[in-house]
Amino acid sequence: MWNPYNFSGTPLLADGQSAIFYPLNILYVILPLVDAFSIMVIIVPIFSFLFMYILLQHFRLTQLASVFGAFTFAFSGFMSVWMEENPAVSQTALWLPLLVYLLDTWILSKSIWRIILFSLFLSIMLFSGFLQLAIYELVLLIIFGLWRINQKYSLNVKKVTLFYFSLSILIGLLMCSVYLIPVWEAYQLSPR
Repeated sequence: MWNPYNFSGTPLLADGQSAIFYPLNILYVILPLVDAFSIMVIIVPIFSFLFMYILLQHFRLTQLASVFGAFTFAFSGFMSVWMEENPAVSQTALWLPLLVYLLDTWILSKSIWRIILFSLFLSIMLFSGFLQLAIYELVLLIIFGLWRINQKYSLNVKKVTLFYFSLSILIGLLMCSVYLIPVWEAYQLSPR
């Protein structure tokens, strides 16, 4: 809960970028620091490419267009710079294509597993350590979900779908509330 090694001490759990609960950070526990950091850097383009490729294939782009789009996302300037400079930023960004894919496939198919996975990966994205970008991604997901639901369904079905969509976001937020509540309290107590 407290990091005594910075200045006269700083909160560790309530630090927005410590990412204590991020599942991939288990690598830092089981591997030497240099190896764990290297693997976390290597994971970024691999996962980014894979998730964007899946999303673009879902939107029925050609094989070549999907590979090009996934490659462009995985090795864009944003991802390339942040995977080395501050890995929490790229670790947060890489989940967006997967979340859009899960949300869109749930809206189209109403599969309960898709919405459960959406809530789970939403909480993982929030745990990843860069809250500002995670909030932007959450807003984008809400706008995309509302647009897609409005585009797809009639008024009666929209109400039920919107309820489950709101519930899935709430569940995702509640799953990471153990992280979000201390971070919010630290932001409230911050002198900046």
